[in-house]
Amino acid sequence: MTDSQRNYATPEEIAAATQLSRGERCELLRRWEYDLRETAVAEEEGMGTSTPPPVTLERVRKVLRTLECGEQYPTGDHKQGGKVV
Repeated sequence: MTDSQRNYATPEEIAAATQLSRGERCELLRRWEYDLRETAVAEEEGMGTSTPPPVTLERVRKVLRTLECGEQYPTGDHKQGGKVV
């Protein structure tokens, strides 16, 4: 669990956190996105739990797009966002 998940219940709360700069909000959301991608990989490899996370990857990505944070982890060939070579 990252700081963003400890201190904020939803990605939308991060977006609304006016005490944070836009860059800080984007960074927290990117960390959350990365963690969700890691969880998906673990699930796929049989190392996770069968309980889905309360916040989905698409939900985090939607807020990232709303804040115009850019594509740090673009959708790729695998769950971590990269291309298979």
